[in-house]
Order: sequence, then structure tokens, then C-alpha cells
Amino acid sequence: MAKRKKDDEYRTFQDEWTEEFAFVERAGSAVCLMCNDKIASMKRSNVKRHFDTRHATFASKYPAGDSRKKACQELLSRVQASQQQLHVWTRQGDYNSASFAGSLAIVRNGKPFTDGEYAKTLMLDVANELFDDLPNKDKIIKRIQDMPLSARTVHDRTIMMAKQVEETQVKDINAAPFFSLALDESTDVSHLAQ
Repeated sequence: MAKRKKDDEYRTFQDEWTEEFAFVERAGSAVCLMCNDKIASMKRSNVKRHFDTRHATFASKYPAGDSRKKACQELLSRVQASQQQLHVWTRQGDYNSASFAGSLAIVRNGKPFTDGEYAKTLMLDVANELFDDLPNKDKIIKRIQDMPLSARTVHDRTIMMAKQVEETQVKDINAAPFFSLALDESTDVSHLAQ
């Protein structure tokens, strides 16, 4: 007796699942718009079971039809908006890490916070000459321009880094089974202890 074959169509995401069960396809799997759970096997019965067991209140609040279709479209637009914001934050993450690196270099060398603006101007001038023959020169210059290095930003980054160092030190000290202190008595000009 031959094995029963399933159609490829039967195991692929169906567009009507978005309006019927609030599911979308993401990276080859069905993902719930309400709880962001992935379904192991992309079958209608699995999607329906998830919807009926986990989101019964949604099903009763929005019966099948136009009201459910509208609610699912609203959920979809919210998810797409949050994904778009996440993409923006990820892109900004590169600028932030570069800003932290610049702030660290300024502070390490004992320079004033206002040197961040000077450093940015310097990098722009150098990039204009150094990357003149590259096809993506404009992209490089745009990234340097978008990198936050104002005096206020350098100040804020420095405070954040100092807090991080302090928290790490306190955590390490608290985790250590033993620690020792080395004290040195300082004296003034007349050799009196301070």
C-alpha cells in the first residue's frame, strides 16, 4: 500500500489565515500576531487549534467576518509598525556604539567634551579626502554626520560608562569571597596626617 502524499499547497501558509486566525508567515513559519508564537507544522488544523485554545476571547469578541478581518488588519499594522521601529533602533545602535567609542577616546585622553564636535568635523574632512575614490563615499560621510558627538552627548555617554564601570566593580566585589584593602596615610607639608 502506497503512502499518502500531501500536496505542497497543503503545507504552505495560506493568506486567508491572516484574516481568519490572525497569523502571518515569517521566515518560513506561521506566527501568531497576538502572542508571537510560532506553529511547529504549517497546517490549518494546527493554526486553528492554537487560535481556538489560546485566543478564544478574541474569537468571541470578533466573530468571523468583517469585524475579525478589521481587527486582524489592525494587529498586522501594529506588528509591522513595531518591526519598522525595531529596524530603526537597530540602525541607530551602530551610531550609538560609534558615539560611545568616540566619547571614550575623548575622555581617555583627558580632552574637553566639546572636542567631540571637533573630532566629528575632523573625521568629515579626512573622509572627504581619504574616501574620494570609493563608490560609497556619500554613505560613509552620511554615517559620520549622523553620529552623535555633541558636548552634551559626550557628557551623557561618559556618565553612562562611569555608572557601568561602578556597577561592574561593585558586582565583582560582592561576588568575591575575600578582598583586601591597602590604605596609605597621606600627610601635608608639615608631615601631619590628613
